[in-house]
Parts: sequence; structure tokens; C-alpha cells
Amino acid sequence: MLQHLLIRTAEAFARLFKSINLIKFGLLFCQCLTNNFACFLIGLVTNSVCIGTSLCQKFVSALLSNLRLSLSIGGGYSVLAFTFSGLTFPFLAMDLPVRIIGYVFPLTYYVDIFIDQAMRGAPPVYTINYLGYMSVFILLPVVLLPRLKRICTDEKYWGRL
Repeated sequence: MLQHLLIRTAEAFARLFKSINLIKFGLLFCQCLTNNFACFLIGLVTNSVCIGTSLCQKFVSALLSNLRLSLSIGGGYSVLAFTFSGLTFPFLAMDLPVRIIGYVFPLTYYVDIFIDQAMRGAPPVYTINYLGYMSVFILLPVVLLPRLKRICTDEKYWGRL
């Protein structure tokens, strides 16, 4: 019974992600519109990159104990993510030091997964390693959540310069 419910839930999410992708890519021909699992994978990865990027901000906040400075660093981090992730310039054409910096951003792995699944129609097994890399961005800040809670609730950290 539970297995049947899980299968139905996964199918419903696949239909939801497929309709979202149909709206996003209605004018383009994409491989993910014909493959339900690839469509589900792209929807899952899109949510993961949003969560991973916001958790990177929480990680910086917990490390610095200064909410104002961490907000500024988070803005710079997200701007650099577009530059070094291969979204504005091909990742493989960048110099090696710039590519190494590009691996610090979860958007890099999202762009790779998106190109593999939506444009190339590659089998999902080729994106498992990228999903593993993205999970690091989600799991790493979880370690510092107790410290972040203390920083956000203790008044001595509020308004620090």
C-alpha cells in the first residue's frame, strides 16, 4: 500500500514538474518534456540549488557571527555564482584557477545537470555525481544550525559591525 502511494506521489510530482517545465520551455524543444524522470530530476535539482544557495548564506552567517556582513558577502557570492558557474561564459573555456573557484558554487552543478538532462537528453545516471556535489551544499550548513540559532536569538550579536 505504501509503495503504491509513493509511486503515485512521484508520478504527481513528475506531472507537476513537467507542467512547470512546459511553461518555462514552451517555445524551446527540450528532451525533458518527453522523459518524465528527467523532468522530475530537473524540478528536484532546481529546488535543490535554491535551497543550497540559501543554506550557503546561513553557513556564512553562522561562521561570521555578523548578520550584516554576511548579508553583504552573500550578495557578492550570488553575483559571482553567475559569473563563475558557466552560465555567462563557457566553463571549460575558463582558466584552471577560475574553474576551481567555480566549483564553490552550487549553480555550477545545476547548469551541468540542466544541460545534460534538458538539452542533451543524457541518461540520469550521468548526473548522480553532480547531485552528490550539490548535497554537500545542503548538508554542510546543517552542522552549524545550533550556532546560527544562538546568533539569531542572542541580542549581543544584533547590529554588530
